[in-house]
Amino acid sequence: MTAIRIALFLPHVSPHRNKSLLILRDAFVVALFTLVALACAYQVRSRVVIDVGSAHDDFFLARFFDAEDDHTQTYRWAQGQARVELMGQQLATPWTLYMRLNGYRPNRLAQVQLDVNGTRLDQFQAEGIWDDYEIAANIANDVWSGNTTLDISSDTFVPNRVDAKNPDTRRLGIALDKIVWTPTRSATFIGNDDAWLDLGQTPIVPPLAIVLSWAGAFAVLYATARGIGLDARPVRLAFGIFIALLALGIALARPYVATFTFQFLNLALLLAVLALALMLLIPRLAAHFSIAMDARAVAGLCAIMLVSIGLKWGGAWYPQFRSSDLTFHAHRLEFVARGNLFFTSELPDAARRVVPYPPALYVTLAPLAPWVTDDEALLLIANAIFDAVAIAGIYFAARKISSLHSPISGSTFALFVAFLVAFNPVAFWIYSWGNHTNIFGQVAATLLFCILLSPSRTERTPLRSPPHILERCGERSLLVSERCGERSLL
Repeated sequence: MTAIRIALFLPHVSPHRNKSLLILRDAFVVALFTLVALACAYQVRSRVVIDVGSAHDDFFLARFFDAEDDHTQTYRWAQGQARVELMGQQLATPWTLYMRLNGYRPNRLAQVQLDVNGTRLDQFQAEGIWDDYEIAANIANDVWSGNTTLDISSDTFVPNRVDAKNPDTRRLGIALDKIVWTPTRSATFIGNDDAWLDLGQTPIVPPLAIVLSWAGAFAVLYATARGIGLDARPVRLAFGIFIALLALGIALARPYVATFTFQFLNLALLLAVLALALMLLIPRLAAHFSIAMDARAVAGLCAIMLVSIGLKWGGAWYPQFRSSDLTFHAHRLEFVARGNLFFTSELPDAARRVVPYPPALYVTLAPLAPWVTDDEALLLIANAIFDAVAIAGIYFAARKISSLHSPISGSTFALFVAFLVAFNPVAFWIYSWGNHTNIFGQVAATLLFCILLSPSRTERTPLRSPPHILERCGERSLLVSERCGERSLL
């Protein structure tokens, strides 16, 4: 009787809507677990060491010159106004700032001024030798973002103006070798000098912008994975591992992980939009090519394409990708957008040969250039999507070929082929090398290969056998000869 009353008075919920609600509920749980894990991870206090001039200092420095090595240490010269920024660090106060710097000037001492989060930290004169400076302070971070910003101001000099024989025309501030922030530690702690839990101080309130962004990104990615049709159990296990790794990264490598917070959120939103587009397009493409795809095959292909895009576009945030190659391609895109289709470039080989440069990639992207303010981002996103199109082309070509022999195992075989194309090492190296026109050429060649490899054309328009062709030619020749004979009699 109770069941009948519930059926009468409760609104009907379709199975599809019920599944969507379950996915949203699970996504909310993922976001909640992420918030709790990050709140716990932020309780770990640690020294923040920036080895200026090392391979991984680009994340934190702004307005510094290229790294130099004097065979004793690596360092960088700062400009007159330089900045060191820790994103999402939520540095515990009070803390001590240690700097190893050199204020070389040919005929005077360097005047140095330090500001942290807009507050004057210290002002001093630096000698022209490598020396250590320690400053204790109690300047709080930004509550919302958790950022700590160190602004370095100094007078400058130009080596070329001091010595005309010196070709260096840079305007140099001070030289920096190392920067270390060390939070004050009580006597009651668990850990070591690099990272510890301080039981004698108040807990750290995590920066809301950071934890909410990561929680939102993980919730969106979980809903995307479940929405394309992946099984719930492996997805839940995978996101449990992801949350644990994120918490570990925030606890032990916070300056690096927190730097990518908002880029990761943008990536999650982009992948969700692409997943929706793929779920609409892939079944239609399969129907166009007369290929039967069940829900598991669609989910597998979508997952391979989305993970490929995520890894390749996400990896492009690394400073190595912000190289002269990327700037070169952005300038060429601007060049073609203005209507110039022919230009040359010097090859980076020993002969330094000048050759014509292919404009196909830039011609393809030129219609989008007026609507985009960041040409570099357009290049990175477009090439990742082009690469995903090639993966789909390989999948459909493999399905078409395998269906001629084994329709049942064709889907598994095609997914395996698509996986190899998406995740072979060269597919990532070419992004690291910055060869964006080569990526576009590779995609075009792959799609052409798929078209040539597909047997659909030969199935639809079979060639006539030679005997039929010869018979038709013989009939036409007899007809022509008869007409010629009639004309000769006339």
